[in-house]
Amino acid sequence: GLHWGLHWPGRQIETARGVRRVPLHDRLLSAGALMAERIGWEVPMYFDAANPVWPERASLGWQDWSVRVKEECIAARDQAVLIDQSMYGKLLVQGPGAVAALNHVSGAELDVAVGTSVYTQFLNEKGGIEADVTITRISSEQFMVVTGHPSQIRDQAHIRAHADPAWRFEIFDATSAYGLLTIHGPQSRAILQTLSEDNLSNEAFPFGAAREIDLAFARVWAIRRSFLGELGYELLVSSEFTAHLYDEIMRVGSAHGLRHAGMFALWACRLEKA
Repeated sequence: GLHWGLHWPGRQIETARGVRRVPLHDRLLSAGALMAERIGWEVPMYFDAANPVWPERASLGWQDWSVRVKEECIAARDQAVLIDQSMYGKLLVQGPGAVAALNHVSGAELDVAVGTSVYTQFLNEKGGIEADVTITRISSEQFMVVTGHPSQIRDQAHIRAHADPAWRFEIFDATSAYGLLTIHGPQSRAILQTLSEDNLSNEAFPFGAAREIDLAFARVWAIRRSFLGELGYELLVSSEFTAHLYDEIMRVGSAHGLRHAGMFALWACRLEKA
């Protein structure tokens, strides 16, 4: 086993792989995705169509994939990138007591207008951070919580454990019901606008807004947010429409310099943004 071995950054396990896959798994592999295992999920970390093999060399320094990740980061800054984050946890919290239950554990006010998305943290009794989440109010009694995939189960337990028994609400784990595609970069709006008749202008669709829009024949919850520091949107779409939406975005995006990006690029750009 690896228990007593050196845990090099990026080292990958080899057994029990390919068990849990996003809807676009095969398409991403065809585009050159290099997958890493994260709590059972196959997660695209970077893209290299010319050499789609995870590097064997373990190191604390410059990695074989560093050049590819740099290219993805530059594309996010100058054109646009698409990242598949469908493995993220998606929790539908609904009922007349939903807002009270979420407000009780969150650091930000969540009794906001329908169509508002809030970036916040779940806190414990001492004010410490338990989870990093975004929460979108999609109706008067419905909230969509998006959380990191390692927290999918734990966050549900955290909400329930701190809720007053008198609050009437339920939590539906919608992780597998929806794909989550995120598009970032100065060309992201132009790409999506080509596929939608809804107004995506800055005035009609400001930062932090959430709208249900028509996009390439799919009904999509679009959230104006980007953790990369550029113009960006999160697209929450039913799983059965995810592949077609991806195909259309990539088709239209080719004229705008759109390329794939993985989690390494997302993390790098988040550091620069911070």
